[in-house]
Amino acid sequence: MSSVLRKFLYFIRNSDQARYLFLFLTPMLVKPSDFVRLPNIPSQIYTRLRGLWSTPLLVAGIIAHLSGPGFEWILSQKHDPAMPISMFFKELHRVQNIGYLMLFVGVAVLLYGISAVRWGYHSTAIHMLNRWKPELTKPKPLFFLVNTTGWGLWLSLYLTAFFYILKWWDEKGRPEFNIDDQTPAQSFGMLLALILFAGVFHLTTRNSNAGMREIYGGSRALSFCVDLIGIALLILAMCLFEYLT
Repeated sequence: MSSVLRKFLYFIRNSDQARYLFLFLTPMLVKPSDFVRLPNIPSQIYTRLRGLWSTPLLVAGIIAHLSGPGFEWILSQKHDPAMPISMFFKELHRVQNIGYLMLFVGVAVLLYGISAVRWGYHSTAIHMLNRWKPELTKPKPLFFLVNTTGWGLWLSLYLTAFFYILKWWDEKGRPEFNIDDQTPAQSFGMLLALILFAGVFHLTTRNSNAGMREIYGGSRALSFCVDLIGIALLILAMCLFEYLT
């Protein structure tokens, strides 16, 4: 391997931009088998990126950073004109600092927690199924971590887009939407956005289903049953929590 190529691969492995791109594509491309090391078979380059275990902190930082304009907009809606502008910015600074810290910690804990629950559930399911299907192997926890974090990144992008659309709508005086009033360029833009959203949703859904089938030896029925039991347990836990509180 040439020194130039070696330096390029080193840069890719240690680049934050590469990790962001990886997280962006994770729900559409990455499968559990990508994180399984096999002898004499090189692993995928994106599974060798440095800092994958800390990717929830990257997404938590993005969400917390994007919360700043949101807090400013919310406070401006409740701003009393009689309040001095210096008092407003002092309150805004305090709310942004507290909100940033709470969002950062909350999102990071949530992503790590969801990843651990998903990995624990499927590992337990495979442990129980090994009695009848000993060829099944437990998935790697890193897959669930980066997969969950990738979904978190997409959700943060959707929420950010929704916030700016809502803010624009409010600043324009909350006009009513009428499709007949849209220009051809606006109609084409909306159609293109819907097509892109549908395409991404299709790719993520197909890859998610294929990844879960892969964990359970390619069996659609087994994967479906495990997912169904998981949904039932989640509903039961929510009902129990509501009953206890």
